[in-house]
This record gives sequence, C-alpha cells and structure tokens, in this order.
Amino acid sequence: MPVVVSRLSARSRFSRAFLQLSIQPANRAISTSTSTSTTSPHRHLPSLLSSSSSLSLSSSLISPRGPLEHLPRTRSSGPVLTTPSASSPFYKYHTSSLLLPSSPLPQPQPPSQPPSVPSSPSPRSGFAARGLSSVRNPTVATFASSSFGGCRRRTHRRYRPSLFRDNNNLGFLFLSVLPSVSAAANLPPVSHPLHPPAASTSIQALGQFRSFSTNISALASPSSPPATAATMADPVISKKSMEPHLITDNLEKPLLDNRTYRVIQLPNKVEVLLVHDDTTDKSSAALDVRVGSMCDDDELPGQAHAVEHVLFMGTKKYPGENDYMSFLANHAGSSNAYTSALSTNYYFEVSHKYIYDALDRFSQFFISPLFDPNGLDRELNAVDSEHKKNLQQDNYRSYQLGKYLSNPKHPYSKFTTGNLETLRDGPRSKGVDVRDRFIKFHERYYSGNLMKLCILGRESLDEMEKWVVELFSDIKNKDLPAPTFQGAPLSENELGTQYFVKPVMETRAVTYTFPYLDENPYYEAQPSRYIGHLIGHEGPGSILSVLKEAGIATSLSAGHMRICNDTGMYVVNIRLTVNGLKKIPEITALLFSYIHILNTTPPQEWVVKELQSMAEVEFRYKQKSTNAANFVSEMASTMQNNMPREFLLSEHKIRKFDAGLIKKGLSYLRPDNFRLAITTPELPDGLQWESKERWYGVDYTLQKIPKDVLDIATKAYNGEAPPSLGGQLNSLHLPHPNPFIPTNFDVVRKEVVAPQKVPTLLRNTPESRIWFKKDDTFWAPKANIYFTLRTPRTYSTPRDYALARFFCELVKDSLHEYYYDAELAGLEYSLSPNMLGFDLEIGGYNDKMVVLLTKVLDAMKDLKVKEGRFEVIKERLVRAYKNWELGTPYQMVPEFTRHLLAEKKWLNEEVLAELDVLTGVEEVLAWWEGVRALSVEGLIHGNLYKEDALKMTDLIIGILKPQPLPTSQWFVRRCVLFPPGTELVYERDLRDPNNVNNAVEYMLHLGTIEDRQMKARLLLWAQMSQERAFDTLRTKEQLGYVVFSGSLMQATTMGYRVLIQSERSCAYLEERIEAFLNQDWEMEEEAFEKHKQSVLNRLQESLKNLNQESNRLWWHVASEAYDFLQVDEDVRIVSSLTRSDMKKFCETYVKPGSETRMKLSVHLKSIAKKNAEDDGKRVGGKNVYIENVSEWKSGMVLSRGPRPVRGLEEMEILAVKL
Repeated sequence: MPVVVSRLSARSRFSRAFLQLSIQPANRAISTSTSTSTTSPHRHLPSLLSSSSSLSLSSSLISPRGPLEHLPRTRSSGPVLTTPSASSPFYKYHTSSLLLPSSPLPQPQPPSQPPSVPSSPSPRSGFAARGLSSVRNPTVATFASSSFGGCRRRTHRRYRPSLFRDNNNLGFLFLSVLPSVSAAANLPPVSHPLHPPAASTSIQALGQFRSFSTNISALASPSSPPATAATMADPVISKKSMEPHLITDNLEKPLLDNRTYRVIQLPNKVEVLLVHDDTTDKSSAALDVRVGSMCDDDELPGQAHAVEHVLFMGTKKYPGENDYMSFLANHAGSSNAYTSALSTNYYFEVSHKYIYDALDRFSQFFISPLFDPNGLDRELNAVDSEHKKNLQQDNYRSYQLGKYLSNPKHPYSKFTTGNLETLRDGPRSKGVDVRDRFIKFHERYYSGNLMKLCILGRESLDEMEKWVVELFSDIKNKDLPAPTFQGAPLSENELGTQYFVKPVMETRAVTYTFPYLDENPYYEAQPSRYIGHLIGHEGPGSILSVLKEAGIATSLSAGHMRICNDTGMYVVNIRLTVNGLKKIPEITALLFSYIHILNTTPPQEWVVKELQSMAEVEFRYKQKSTNAANFVSEMASTMQNNMPREFLLSEHKIRKFDAGLIKKGLSYLRPDNFRLAITTPELPDGLQWESKERWYGVDYTLQKIPKDVLDIATKAYNGEAPPSLGGQLNSLHLPHPNPFIPTNFDVVRKEVVAPQKVPTLLRNTPESRIWFKKDDTFWAPKANIYFTLRTPRTYSTPRDYALARFFCELVKDSLHEYYYDAELAGLEYSLSPNMLGFDLEIGGYNDKMVVLLTKVLDAMKDLKVKEGRFEVIKERLVRAYKNWELGTPYQMVPEFTRHLLAEKKWLNEEVLAELDVLTGVEEVLAWWEGVRALSVEGLIHGNLYKEDALKMTDLIIGILKPQPLPTSQWFVRRCVLFPPGTELVYERDLRDPNNVNNAVEYMLHLGTIEDRQMKARLLLWAQMSQERAFDTLRTKEQLGYVVFSGSLMQATTMGYRVLIQSERSCAYLEERIEAFLNQDWEMEEEAFEKHKQSVLNRLQESLKNLNQESNRLWWHVASEAYDFLQVDEDVRIVSSLTRSDMKKFCETYVKPGSETRMKLSVHLKSIAKKNAEDDGKRVGGKNVYIENVSEWKSGMVLSRGPRPVRGLEEMEILAVKL
C-alpha cells in the first residue's frame, strides 16, 4: 500500500513514493482510533466537520531507494496514525497539475478530539494496516500527482514528502489498512497538494534575486561541516576492538532543532545514529537492511517481503509470537515495516520509559529469529491477502505492468509482492522447503555491515550508546558487499516501444520513461532537481501551461527514480483529457521542444540558486516531526546513502551548481531513448487488447512507437517546430524568478511561563468571530490561518453542493499559475465547500501571507473563467466521482456509515447526478451571486499579531462585502441517536464487477460526544481491544489483510467500530466480529493499568510543531464546542476509571447478548464472487435490515447540534486567566 509521495514538481521535493491517493491511504503504518493528522496545518477541519462527498484520488508512487515494493505493515498498538515519510533525494519528482475539485482528500465528520489526542495521527497522513506488510508500490508508468482542490498538504513542507497530486480523481482517503485505517470519521486528512502559479505580478529582477540569494546564504544554517572520508558511511574499524567507533557528532541541524546527535559504528559494522531529545514523549528505533525485493530468488517471487512478515513471529529470547506487539501495545507503542526494491525497513515507537526493553526485543529479530513454522502459513496468507487487496488498484497494476514489460534479465522485472502461488503452493509442489529458504535468505543478506540503525530517546547519548553496544553487538557481520545488479531495466528491446494499458478507473495518461543515471553519487548537485523544476513547472511558459490552454492535459509530473546501483529512470507523466488522448504526437512534440530549449540554453545558475534558497529556508526552519517512528525510519533509510554523515538531516539541500551534470542528465532525455505508456479505457480504432499481465490480469497491447511519433519527436528535439503546433511553441519559455520566496524571518521570542492553551476571542460580532493565538512555543516564522465562511447554500441540496464544489475549482483554476510560485516558496492555500459553508485556509511562511489572501479573495469576488475551462473541470469532477465507485471496499464503506449516521449527508452518486446536468459556467456564477449572506469564523495562529488577524478578517469582509448571516440560518449538524437494543444492518453492492473483496464496518453506538464519562470509557476500550482484535481476527482467524478497530467520532455522536475487508462473506465476517466481542474481557489489575497508562500517555503527548497545534486549536473551533481544555478533562476521567467500570461498560454496550447495546453494521458486498458461504445468507437474530434510508431516518431521534462547552464571554475571561 503505497503512500508517500514526492512531489517535487517544480517544487523540487523528495520523497519516497508517489502517493497513491486513489483512495489509497498514505500508508506506513499505523493504527488509529480517533484522530486527524497533525503535521500540516490545514487538515480541512470544516471539511472534516462536514460530510462532503468523498471522491477518490488516484496516483502512483515511486520510492526513494528504488521503487517501493512492499509498504509497511502496520503493527501498531494503540491508537496511533502514521504514514511513511519520504526521505531520499533520489526521488525527485516534479509535478504539475490542475487544481481539481473538492476539498482536500478526506472529509470525515469531526471527531470530538483534537488531532493529537488520544491518537494523534502522525505526520504522514493516512494509515495503514496493522500487521500490514508493505508494498511500496511505485507505479512508475503511471504515477500521478495528487492535487485537486485545496491546499497541498505536505508533511514536511518543501523537500520532504508531500502528496503527489492527482488531478483526475478527487478523493476520499479513508482508512489505510488495519490499525491504521483511519476511518471515515476519524481519518485525518492526508497531506494534500494544491498548486501555485508562476509569477504574474511583481516579478523580482534577476539582479535583486541574486542579491537575495546571497543574503539567504548568510542567513542559512552554519557553514557545512567539512566532509571527510572519515564521515562517510563505512569507516574501517579494528576487529579486535569492542568499542564503537565515533564517526561524527557534528550534524548540520535546523535552527530550531534542540536535539543532539551522534553517529557511531559498532565493531560488527552496524552504523548507528543516536538522537537525544529530552522532551520526547515517545522513544523510537528503526533498522534498515540493505536488501530488498530485487534479491528474491527467481523461483520465490515475494521472498524478501515474506521474510519481513515472518521476522515478527518470535525470537529465541522472546519466543511468544505476539510478545513484541503486546509489549508495545501495553506501553503506547506501535510497530511497522516495509520492503522496497533495495532495502527492508523495520521501526517502532514506545512510551519513552520503556525504550530499553523494546530495543531488547527489537534487536533479537536480527540476531535469533525463530521463523516459527506454526505461524508460517498464516503470514503467507497475510501476504496473499495483501496482494489480493491490490488487484483492482490501478497504481499497483500499472507499476507491475511496467516492470513486467521491462528487460526480463533484470531483477526490476520481478513480481515482488508475492502470493500463495509463489510462496507456498508452487514451491511446495516442487519439494521446496519455503521456511528453510527464508532462513537462508536471512542468513545470506542480514549482515551487520548492511544495517543502519537510528534510535531516538530521552536518555543521554552516552547511555544510548551503551545500550546499542549491549543489545546490537551480537548481530553477525559477514562483510557482504551491497547487492548490485547488472544490465539495464530498459534494454534496446524495450526502448522505442509503446504499450496501451487498460485501467480499472476512468483514467487517461501518457508516460515517457527514459533510462537515466543514478544520482546517488551526486548528492551535492542533484541535477534532476533542476531538470524537474523546469519540465514540471506550472507557471506561464511551461509545458503544462500550454497543454492546459489547449484543453488536452490536466497535470504533469516529472522526476527521477533510482532503480538500483548505477541505474535510474526519468519519468514524465501527463494526465490527459478525453481530447488529449487524440493528441499524443503533438504532446510528444511539445515535450521534446521544451527539452530542446533546455539543451540550447546554458544551465541557469540563478535557477539553481533559487532552488538552493528555498531548500535552505525550509531546512533552517524545519520543525520536529509529529511521529517519532517515522523520523527514525526515514533516517535509517537515509543512512544507506553514501554521503557525509554531517548531511544526514540536510540531504535535500543542493550544495553546488554543476552545469556539466545538468547537461549530462539532459543528455538522457532523447527521442531514441524512451518508452511510451498510454493509459486509456478505450483503444484507438483498429486495435484490441491483445495480452494480460500474469499477476494482476492487466489488459494491454504492446507495439513499436509509430514512426510518425518518433519523427515528430526527433524534429522537435532538434528545434524544428512541427507545423501542427503553430504558435504553441512560441509560448514555451523558462520561468521567471519567484517573487514569493520569503525574505522576512523575524520572530520576536519572549520567555513564557507556560504556553497559552486557549486562544483569544478577538472579535465576536454578527459578521465575524475571530480567534487568535500568537505562537509562544515553536518560534518559527510561519503561521496558519483558517476561515469558515458560513452559508447554508453550500449544502442545502446535492445540486448546491455540486455547484459549490465547482465554484471552488474554478477559483483555484483561475489562480493556478499565480499560486504556483507561492506554493514553491512554502505558502499554501485551500478553498473547499462543506456542510457549514466554505473553508479558506492558508499556511506557511507569514511574510507574504496577506498578499496571497488578497489574491484569493479578489478571485472569489470577480471570478474570470477562461474559455474551455468549464468543460475540462467538469470532465475531471465527473470522472473523479465515477472513479470513487470503483475504489477499494474498506475505503468506501465508511462513507455509507456516515451517510446513515448524519442527519444530512449527500452520497457521491447524488452529487454526480447534479454535476452531470450542469451545462455552463453561467450556472455556477449565478449560484455564487446568490450567496449574499456570510458569517466569518476564523483562527489565526503563529508568527502574527492581533492587528494582523483583524486586518485579514477585514480583508474578507471588505472584499466580499457579505451581508451578515443570522444565526438562525446557520447549518446545524446533527446525528441519529439509536434506542437501546438496536440491531441494524445496511447492505450495498460494489459497483466494480471484478473486485472480489467484501467489507464490513461494524459500529456500536455510544451516545453523544458531550458525555465525557462515556467518551473516556470508549478511549480506554479502544486501547484494550485493539491488539486483541488484530491478533484474533487477522492473525489467528485469517479473515483478511485489512482489520481495524477503534473509536468512531461523528459531529455529535460517537461509537466503537471494527472494520474488515475480506473475500469471506459479509455475514460470516459479522459472525466472527460478534464472537470476538463475546469473549471474556477480564484482565489482571496490572494489565488494566498498563492499558490505562497507554491512553494517558497518548492524551498527554506534547505538541511537536506549529501545524500540530494549529490543527488542534482549529479542531476545537470547527467542532463548535470550543473545548480547548478537553485533553485535561479526558486525562482526569480516564485516570479515575476502574476495572469494574470497564466490566460494566463491556457488558452493557459491547457484549452481543446485551439488551441495551446499540449496533449498526454496513455490508459492502462483492458482485464478482458469490462463494458458498454467502449465497444470499443474511445476518440473523434480532437484526433489522435498512431497506430505505430516508424512511428509516424519518423515524429516528436526532441529537442536538454542537454547542460551546462554556459561554463565549467566559472563553474570553478564561483565555486571560490561562
């Protein structure tokens, strides 16, 4: 399950994978129960509060150390949410894309908790399945970008992973898998990209920019430590010495980083990065082994991935199959792992007090794993289930087809996920002892000199060093060379060919893949950053700008992907409109014409200086990650790169301008050196689908690239403009200097006794209610502003919602080229509709924030729509809604649960029906003209002052000039209340005729979120049941790869849920969930107290960065409860709970035999596979099937709407007191 992405579009960002946002979660592990993401500030709270239609985003991925093959399996304990991070500089992807419709990905109902409690999602939005293994699946041939409306939510702005935007599918990013499957209502929005424009006003003069660059250098982090041979990866150590060797303790650090670092190497050549942070709540560790799926034995596809799964099944010192996971679960911890093409990465986090014992257990995986024969088949079933989960996901399908059609003599062509055919049945039929082969694989490749370890803790560096020597020195060092691979993934036989690939979803794209150099040795210059910045630019004069003007493309992604030693690929992916599919020759000519411009224009040093400046600023003011496990995992992976260890934290900085290397990189982008992939649901006349890929059954047709296409590409490459392009070529040019790069980084820092918990209510009038908090914790030159423009018009009917969404997309489309530069410079915005009105959010460096806000408001007030844009955006919106229907069951089922629970929640099909009948932009503009009354509610947080907050509010009112909206017209969010004894089932059939998976979301209703006592019990119950649910339903009963349990928070109500995706029938899955809940839940006092402490630890975790605090504050504002002290109250109540309290809770609200419990289950049923146990079978007992939703809702009692926990006047007094 892929998920992280690198969107280095012109924004040069690195990461390890193209985010598969197609309802794919960003996935790196984790489990969660109630949470929302906390890294990027704008998590679209109102959208969260709203229940806007969910759409699906589809994109692909690429990994940093080589293609991501097996994404992390989430082994998490406790409600935690995380996703993979992107680290390596290898994956430099540059993207262009049209702002698409919809608000950022997920649109769940607002949980009652702030983002960081009790299960703060980690920075990487998304979630993954516990026990999920990982398939970092980079869809090379069809990676898309991820962007459709709203702000780009980068986890780490700038050169860290960010979402790759996909302009074809809007999305709802529901759960990811298992424990991390962040659910509908809890699912934190995934980072989500938007697009900035190239400069259109106030372009800086080149001379001014160069002057600025010089100043930035001075401002930049301290001069780089000298790189010496001693600080590179493998210093020589005397084998007689038992003392670790110090490599360096002088890492280049961000300005705000108060951690200390030390890099050492043990006598067995395990290299270790120690990180001391005396404020961390969670300690963590990760170990990266330099062996991945390219090392699979030819007759055991998926071997490395399977070994990653099996390694968790006990060790000689700790033989219990679930010992490691139980230990972490009892101490607020989580664990995960992923397998990529070149390495395997294992990582965990745990409450800081228990790091030593966790390290002891963790180290044994690499010293004495058991490869328990009793559990082997179960883990192989898990691998198989993971593969089947992905069978209908386009990113996996396209990626595998690209490999399948590559050089069969190169390991890149392998099938690397594995399934029962390749790992159990096939080998056994040939007499192969699979367990023995796994053991030999571990013995052959798991060597100390190929391992990189990173540990973060509160202990001193000296103390952690002693632990590492004690616990990890027994790992064997076999002095193995890092695996290398001969030959090229694309040989002469593959170059010059094109293949048509049939997607599951309605997607059209053309992908150009060029064999390219391996940039690993060129970490200082990173030439693909320059190339991708220009080819992937989205401003005036760019390839995308010309293609969009012609109405034939919606997005463009370009970037370098490392495959293995000495080998890379450079990929340009262009998402097309229906009309664009007919223009492949013209698009090809345009691409090579731009490459001709780059070849004939000497590499521009000012462009590199601009990239250096942006990277420097981003690094200098980088804040801590919200998730410790993701940080260490990323660092362990980064350590596999051969670079001075002083640069481990700053690997994404460009350190020099090298014109020769840029020219060398460009020399690979030739018309005689590429392969073409065309993604299309329908073939051109005269062709038919000729073949099927073996593992995913992808229909494709392979042929030579037509001579006319190669001829036109060659002419364009040589500067001969094809007549058919006319004046379009004259529109191509290099971008202008970026006017949005911040220059003012002033932060007035003062001593604070304790950070302010409650924001100040600056204004409370009929026109506006404004909350403000000046940053008093992180001291970064950044801010986040959130505004809800209240109006009932955005959600009154499905048509209103469709028009509101369309209006937002038109606004973003009109601003796209202007905004692109702002985004590159670390300034993001989002505009999206929801139940309450419009969300307008801006985040990033505060220097030029007001300039961007003014431009957005002007565009809303006086919207100018270019000819042809209505049709393009409608096509993409309609396609996105249709594609959602073909999504993954476990990601879709929460949408129907929310539809049942909310008083008003439009389904995608209802919105789609209204979009289909829109005929022109006049309808949208007329609707907007009717939105006269607005009430503004906002939060301004960060490096701003009260005067700034009021000025921004006045800008909104002054430019839009709304009439005040009476409170009597405010939309009130209410949810259905269930009477005691309720047993309900709702069924839906999947629309995808080829998807064999079913999904069940089983929910126990627990009343309103105002009931603090009940909520505390829910939080503790979610913790107590989580590990057991996974162990029982997934590990032991093997129901499916996707198993998740946790809390479900709606706008006004809450519940406990279990979600499973499986090939087993829905009736059978519900039966097994009931059996699980009906077991004995008695436990010893010691075990109970551990669970309670685990919840308390999560609730009391400190905030890690400005975005996380902004999310939490906005969560409380957008929930309309304004419960800023909620965490303190939750801690007080959870602390007081006893075993007797939880026993009564279980018997009353959980046990299937209870007369007072309230249950709703939603069944999403496959129509592709009617197995014997299904056969029309329904859940029996007292269950009532909901046949007509409207009729059912009309007979139900509704909750009251959200209301403040205390009067607003009292809030003002409280803020002053605190």
